Order: sequence, then C-alpha cells, then structure tokens
Amino acid sequence: MTAWRTPCASFARYWGIPDLVKRFAARGATGAYLRVLAPGEIGAGDDVAVVERPGHGVTVGEAFRIATSEQHRLPELEPALPFLPLRAQPQMAQRIAARTGARA
Repeated sequence: MTAWRTPCASFARYWGIPDLVKRFAARGATGAYLRVLAPGEIGAGDDVAVVERPGHGVTVGEAFRIATSEQHRLPELEPALPFLPLRAQPQMAQRIAARTGARA
C-alpha cells in the first residue's frame, strides 16, 4: 500500500454530497492507493496476491482513523511511519512527537 485514500472535495461536488469527506472520516471508511511496479492489465475478478506484509500490524483502516478521527492514538502509527508515503513521513512524525512530547 502506498497510502490511504480519502475522497476529496471534487468527488463531493461531483456526487452532490457536501459533507462527503467528513462522513468518510467519521466512519473511518477508506480505500488505498497502490503502487504499480510493472505495467499490465488487471480487471474486475482478477486474482490479486499480497506478496509482502509489513510486521507493524497497522492496517490501512486503522491508520486512516488514527490520522483523522482518533488522533489520541497517533503514537500507534510510529512503527508504520517508514511505510507511509515519503512526503507524509515528516508531518506525521511531527504529529506523533507532539502527541508523545518527544522530538521529531
């Protein structure tokens, strides 16, 4: 997984649901962005195999909920930090440090 997916304001406007982002965050519902390692075709019903799973035990759904609506749990994201997108790591490290009183 590369990152969790939060619907944006563009989707909210397109679907005519003004509070879409808030509703997704409150429910903890998310999708995932995946990294494409090799070009090819994939379609509905095709098999997809998980070939590697990090040992930190934090799921995409948990990470999303922690980052959005359960921020008191931010320290739980620390073991998963190296697996977040590179551009998101510094900000998340700062948020974790602020919650724990540590230095980022």
